[in-house]
Amino acid sequence: MATTEKTGPPAAAAATSEAQILEHVLINGDLSALDDKQRLAYYERVCQSLGLNPLTKPFDYLHLGDGRGGKKLILYAKRDCTDQLRRIHSISITELSADIHDGIYLVRAKAQDSSGRIDTSTGAVPIGGLKGDALANAMMKAETKAKRRVTLSIAGLGWLDETETETITETPAAALATDAQRKRIGDLWTQRHHLEPWLFRVWLELRYHVTSGAQLTSEQADDVITSLEVTPTTMLRELAAKAHHETKLDRAQRDAGLDGPATARLAQKMFNEADVERLSQEQLDELIAEIEGMAQTTVAQAKESRR
Repeated sequence: MATTEKTGPPAAAAATSEAQILEHVLINGDLSALDDKQRLAYYERVCQSLGLNPLTKPFDYLHLGDGRGGKKLILYAKRDCTDQLRRIHSISITELSADIHDGIYLVRAKAQDSSGRIDTSTGAVPIGGLKGDALANAMMKAETKAKRRVTLSIAGLGWLDETETETITETPAAALATDAQRKRIGDLWTQRHHLEPWLFRVWLELRYHVTSGAQLTSEQADDVITSLEVTPTTMLRELAAKAHHETKLDRAQRDAGLDGPATARLAQKMFNEADVERLSQEQLDELIAEIEGMAQTTVAQAKESRR
């Protein structure tokens, strides 16, 4: 008598497949694994989460290198997106400044939202050899870039702006860390040094500007392994803690609208030391608390002025 091979429930298999697709989208930012229906649903959900009107098409799609020699499909923000975000969050461009450096026209835009939070971003375009209308258009493009980038930044979004997509060029993909390299790194960090995973993420962000081992290149992974094999645990913990403090300091500076020189002057006033790198952990904590207090005061004053 013929027998039929048993298989898992189709619904369970479909659910697993959908979960894998969702993970691929969320972790890698790659929409290419979605079909047309799923892509539309994702687009609408993104707009809904941000309070944007999808009928105005605030985002568009772009094929971009995935770092492995292939392509991935991402969303980038269009003018309608930043215009709506300014209205939703009451974002105002409070200051524009321009400069020319080595043939590059730079525009720095400062913005403030309804809570009083301040952020800055820069737009840059090459103007070497340009004249007349071409020069004027390039200068206007730099201003547009700065305004849109600071809008996305202060709204907490890491999207590309459409003015940035025009200058994206493909670069040769570097080989990413292998599974064996990532496993070795994990074993060294958690089993040899017994350090918390969140410290590892902070350390990676400071040293390599990535947030996970999966984003390291193979060359970087070898460097990490060597460091973890020869560096004492106490030093690793100090380095990771220092990175954590620097991240908190950067965030506090942005919220208070302070730049590096202003922070250095504050450190000089508090500790008679303008070089923040030379402050102790305790002094850094005090400095961060002081700047966070300044940010809260700024927000309170902004709310009071609107009454």
